[in-house]
Amino acid sequence: MVGDLPVEARTAAEEVERELVVLASLGQDPGDGATVTNPQGLRVIAMGPLMVWYQIIDYRKRVYIQRVTWVG
Repeated sequence: MVGDLPVEARTAAEEVERELVVLASLGQDPGDGATVTNPQGLRVIAMGPLMVWYQIIDYRKRVYIQRVTWVG
């Protein structure tokens, strides 16, 4: 998924992904209180040039990474 990114981008994306998985396994929502208005329920974490688009499936306690964007 992140193989085509530069090394620093891949490292940052993998860190975000690991943290999202941990939070989902605990049943916690990193975007708690955020308004999700798109039909797929996609949320985004933006950190500098990195954007990770993800979706949380509450009843499964899972997070799905939909897209990783690196603007740099």
